[in-house]
Amino acid sequence: MTLNRRIIGAANDTGYLVEKLYASQRERLEIMPPSVSLERDFSKPEFLTKAWGRKIESLVPDRWSYIPKMPGYFTEMRFKSFGLPNTTKLGWEEFFWGNLPWGVHMRRYNKSNRDVNAETVLLNDLLGR
Repeated sequence: MTLNRRIIGAANDTGYLVEKLYASQRERLEIMPPSVSLERDFSKPEFLTKAWGRKIESLVPDRWSYIPKMPGYFTEMRFKSFGLPNTTKLGWEEFFWGNLPWGVHMRRYNKSNRDVNAETVLLNDLLGR
């Protein structure tokens, strides 16, 4: 339950590097909250799927928590609830701004069975073409 907590916030991905660059700045920053399904996106480690695991997680300081505690850090809204295509079916991440759908991240890593035609159709549908 604690083994991988040391790598939380240390992915060295773009988000991590942006935070590292601007964390000490005085400017007020806002994020575009990603759409998250607690059941789907936080099913690993497995203890997070259990009631006792979620309770323990709620007691862990945010720095070591798998599930961010800051209000507004993520939303459980989905594009499909706004009548837009379900982009998560292809593994895309949905982002919101002011509680409205704003953008997607098409996530290209880990897609050995990528269907470029399906992605093109979905993107055109999303853009209204």
